[in-house]
Amino acid sequence: MESLKSYITAIVAVAVILGFSAFKVAEKFTQPQSGWYQISVNPSAPDDKSQQIIGGFESETAPNEENCNLESEETPPCQVHLNLTNFSGAATPAGLSVSDATNPSTYNGALDMSQSSDGYARQEEE
Repeated sequence: MESLKSYITAIVAVAVILGFSAFKVAEKFTQPQSGWYQISVNPSAPDDKSQQIIGGFESETAPNEENCNLESEETPPCQVHLNLTNFSGAATPAGLSVSDATNPSTYNGALDMSQSSDGYARQEEE
């Protein structure tokens, strides 16, 4: 009887471990959301895609904030609009450069220019 209890306990433990592992594996295959992402730029080269580092997801709708919007055109970018339908190789674009995230031979994301002429929202002019 004691060995049966041990056997059942071991089966339950394995089932719990497999259940949690399945959720972790599923997280890796979750497609990141397309939309507007924060970016940080190099002040001396703000339009250099290789130096624009993607931050967190902001929204599916275009930013219309006082300090970041679609109206400014000659100022440094503050957000990028990414189409991540075909994105692969990472769970999220955060931490990647815009150049890497949109390169078809690496992560295969794309700049989405449906809401702005260049795919960017820019800082408000001072």
